[in-house]
Amino acid sequence: MAGLKCKTPEYLQDRLLIEVGDDELTCDPRRLPTTTPKPTIAIMTSSTSPRPTMTSTTEPEIIWSLAPTKSMPKIKTKPPQMKQAPMNNDDTLIIGIVGGVVAFIAILIIIICIVRLRMSSTPYRGPVHMGMPPMPMGPGSVQMSFKGGHGPALYAVPPYAQSYATLPHKLPPPHSVVAQSHANLSQIRPAYSTMGRVPYAFQQQQPPPPSQQNQQPQSTSHNGQPYVTNLIGISADIFVGLEGALQDLRLAQNKITSVGNVPLVLNHLLKLDLSENNIVDIPRNAFSGLPALVHLNLSGNPHLGPIPHSLLTPLKKLRTLDLSKAGLKVLPIELLANNPDLQIVNLQNNAIQEIQEGTFSNLRNITSIDLSNNNIMSIRPSSFVNVMSIQRLSLRGNQLSAFKGEIFNTGTSLEDLDISNNQIIYLFPSAFRIHPRLKNLDISSNKLKFFVSELIGNLQYLEFINLSGNMLKNIEELDFARLPRLRSLLIARNSIDTLSEMSFHNSTQLQIIDLSDNKLERIGDRTFEGLVRLEHLNLEGNNLSELPETIFERGKLQMLENINLARNNFEVAPLKSLQRQYFFVSSVNLSQNKLKHIPGDDSIMVNIKELDLSFNPLSEEAISNILSEPKTVRDLNLAGTGIREITSLETPFLQVLNLSLNHITSVNERVFSRATLLENLDLSGNKLQDMKTVSKIWPTLNSLQYLDLSNNSFETISHGDLDNLEMLKSLSIANLNQCSRIEKNAFKDLPNLSKLRAYNYPRLGYLDVQGILEALPGLETLDIEVKDAAVGSDQIQPSHHPRLKELGIRGYRLRSISSGTLAGLKAQDLNIKLRNTSLSSLPPALLFPVPRSSHLTLDITGSRIPVLSPQLLSALDDRRHILRHSSPSSSFSSSSNASWKCLNK
Repeated sequence: MAGLKCKTPEYLQDRLLIEVGDDELTCDPRRLPTTTPKPTIAIMTSSTSPRPTMTSTTEPEIIWSLAPTKSMPKIKTKPPQMKQAPMNNDDTLIIGIVGGVVAFIAILIIIICIVRLRMSSTPYRGPVHMGMPPMPMGPGSVQMSFKGGHGPALYAVPPYAQSYATLPHKLPPPHSVVAQSHANLSQIRPAYSTMGRVPYAFQQQQPPPPSQQNQQPQSTSHNGQPYVTNLIGISADIFVGLEGALQDLRLAQNKITSVGNVPLVLNHLLKLDLSENNIVDIPRNAFSGLPALVHLNLSGNPHLGPIPHSLLTPLKKLRTLDLSKAGLKVLPIELLANNPDLQIVNLQNNAIQEIQEGTFSNLRNITSIDLSNNNIMSIRPSSFVNVMSIQRLSLRGNQLSAFKGEIFNTGTSLEDLDISNNQIIYLFPSAFRIHPRLKNLDISSNKLKFFVSELIGNLQYLEFINLSGNMLKNIEELDFARLPRLRSLLIARNSIDTLSEMSFHNSTQLQIIDLSDNKLERIGDRTFEGLVRLEHLNLEGNNLSELPETIFERGKLQMLENINLARNNFEVAPLKSLQRQYFFVSSVNLSQNKLKHIPGDDSIMVNIKELDLSFNPLSEEAISNILSEPKTVRDLNLAGTGIREITSLETPFLQVLNLSLNHITSVNERVFSRATLLENLDLSGNKLQDMKTVSKIWPTLNSLQYLDLSNNSFETISHGDLDNLEMLKSLSIANLNQCSRIEKNAFKDLPNLSKLRAYNYPRLGYLDVQGILEALPGLETLDIEVKDAAVGSDQIQPSHHPRLKELGIRGYRLRSISSGTLAGLKAQDLNIKLRNTSLSSLPPALLFPVPRSSHLTLDITGSRIPVLSPQLLSALDDRRHILRHSSPSSSFSSSSNASWKCLNK
C-alpha cells in the first residue's frame, strides 16, 4: 500500500497515505463545508473484492486510489509521537529539592554505617563483597590455595565481614581473605602470623562460639592497618566444613601452646606446619584424623618432649618429619615403627642421649636422618635396621667416643656421613666398610690420633674427606692413596710433623689439599708425584723454611694453580720451586713470613695474578722491585711491610691494592698514572695528613669502587676532597683522631655510594649527620657517629634510604634514642648496631616501626644498658629475632618469659 494516494479533500489531494499524519485525518471545523456533503466512498482499485462503503456526516470526503499491483502491499506506519508539555519553573525547583534531600540522607546513612562498623562490638553481618578484585598476599595474611590448582577467587573482605571470627573492639589482619565457596579449599597459611585467632573463614555466617573468644591477643599495625597478633591456640571445630578439602595448613611462628584435646579431622591434609610455637603437650590421638598427612613440622617447640610413643602411628603416608629443637631427651623405639614411607627425619638440636636398638627399623624409603647437635653418647647395634636407601646421616655435635659399622644390620646406599664435633678416639675397622658408595666423609673436630688406610681402602666413590681438628701426628704411606675419585682432602689443625712421600700415590684426581696449622718442617720432593691438577695447596701455619726445587716439576705434578705458604719461617721466597709452574701458578700467599729480599727480574713474579707479601720486613729494594718492575698482577697486598714512600706503580692490570698499616705520609699524583684499572684501594693505617693532596689522584682512578682512608691523620674533609669518585661504592673514613671538621658537601658527588663508615672523631665537635645522608640516597650500610645527645628519625631518615640493611649509630654523647628512629626500614634482614654509646635504656616501642617480616639483629656492644625492659623483650620474642649483646658489665633481668637468644662475641 505504499502507492495509496488521497483524492479528496483538496488539501490532501495527491498526497501519499504514508505522508498524511493522524491529526490531518481528523475532523477540522475550519475545513468543513457549510452544507452537508454527499456520502464519500473510499475505493481500493487494487482489491479484487468489494469493500464496505463508509459514510460520514462530520468529516470531509476522502477518496484513496492505488495503482493495480499483483499482491497486496504492506503498509509501514510510524507509531504516533507524543508531544510533551514544557516543564515550568515550579516543577524543576520541587524536583531539585527532593533530589538534594535524598542524596543528603544517603550520605548520612553511609557515614553512620561506617562509624557503627568501627565502634560496634559485634561482627559485621553484611554480605561479602564479591565484586572486589583479588588482593595480594603479605605477611600476616591468611593464604589459601585450592585443590587441583583452581578454585573460587579470593576477595578482599571488609572489616568484620561474615566469614571472619574476631574479638570485640579488634580489627582483623590486613589482607584477610574469604573464598566465594570453600568446597575446594586446600591451603591455609597463617604462618608467621600476626593473628590472634585462626580465621573462622569458612563456617556458616556465624560468629565463633563464646568459648573461642576468650583470648586477648595484642593489637598492633602493619602498614598503618591494625590487626590482632599472636595466635595461641587451635581446636578441631575451627576447621568444620574443611574436612574433605584442606591440604596445606601452616601455623608457624605463633604462640600456640596446645592443639586441643579433640583430634583434627582433615582427611586430605598433606602438610601441617606447627614450627616455632610454644606447644607443651600433644595428645596421643592428636593426628588420628589426618590419614593423608605427608609432611609434618613440629620444630622449634622447645618444651614439646617427651612425646607419646603412638603419636605418629596414624600417619601411614608420612614422608617428612621435623622434630628439631623440640626438647626431646628420649627417642622412643616405637615412634617411627608405623611410618614405612618416611624419607626425611630431622631430629637435630635436641637432648637425645642414646639411640636404642631398632629405633630406625624397616624404613626402606628413608634417605636422610639428621641427629646432629644432641647429647648422644651411645648408638646400640642394629639401631638402623633395613635402611638400605639411606643417603645422608648426620651425627655431628654429639658425645660419641667411637664409631662402628655394626649400628647398621645391612649394607646401605649412604653417600654423606658426618660424625664431626664428637669425642671420637677410635674408629672400628668396620666403620665405613658397610657403606661402599660413600662420597663425603666428615670426621673433623674429634680426638683421633691415627687414621689407617684400611678404613677407606674400599671406598672407590669417595670424593671428600675432612680430618681437620684432630690429634693426628703422622700421615703414613698410602693412607690416602689409590682413591680414584678423591678430590678434596682436609687435614688442617692437627699436629702432623711427618708427611710420607707416598701418602697421595695414585689419587690422581686430588685437587684440594689442606695441611694448614700443623707442625711440618719439610716436605719431600716426591710428595705430590702422580697428581694431575692441584687447584689449591694450603701449607699455611707450619714451620717450613724452604721447599725442594723439584717438588713441583711438571713430570711429577702437571699443574699447580694456587699455593698458600703464609705464617711459616721463609726468609727467602721459594720462587725457584714455583718457577717450574710458571705458566699455571696464579696465586701465591707468602704473608707473615720473614722475607726481606724479593728479586726484581724473577719470571714467576711477573706472571703471578694474585700476590700477598703482607707483614714481611721487606727492604726498600724489595719494595721497589715489586712496584717498579712491570708485572701482570691483579691483586697485590703489601700491608704492614714498612713502606714509607710510593714512587711508581708499573702494574697496568692492577685491580686491588692494599697499602694499609705502613708509614706513608703523602701520595704523588703521578704514582697511579698506569694503574687506571684500580677498583679497590686500601690506604688505612698510614700517616696521611693532607686530604687535598690525596684527592689529586682521584681523576686518574676512574674505576675506583672501594676506598679505605681510616686511621690516618687528616685534619679536615672539605668540599671537593671526594670529587671525581662517581663509581665509588664503599667509603671508610673511621678513626681519624686529628680530624676537627667534616663538611657535608664533601659527600655530594658520590651518587653510587652504598656503604659508609664514619665514626670515632674525638676532636670533632659537630657532625651534620642529616646533611651528609641527604646526599646519599642509595646507602645500604651505614655506620656513623652522632655528636648529639639524642637521635631520631629526622637525623637518620631511614625512609629516604629504602635500601638500608645495616644501621650503626655510635657516640659517647648519645644518651637518648627516639622510638621512631627505625621508622622506614624495610629490608628483609636488618642489622641494627648501637655500639659505644651512653644509652642506659631503649624505648619499649623502638622496634614497633620495623616490619614484622624482617629478621632483626640488635647489637648493643659497648653501651651502658644494664637491663632490657619486659616490653622490648616481648617485642623481640614476638619477632623471633636474635639479640646480640657483649657488654661484660651488663646483665639482663626481666620477669618476661621472652625467649630471646644472647650471643656473646
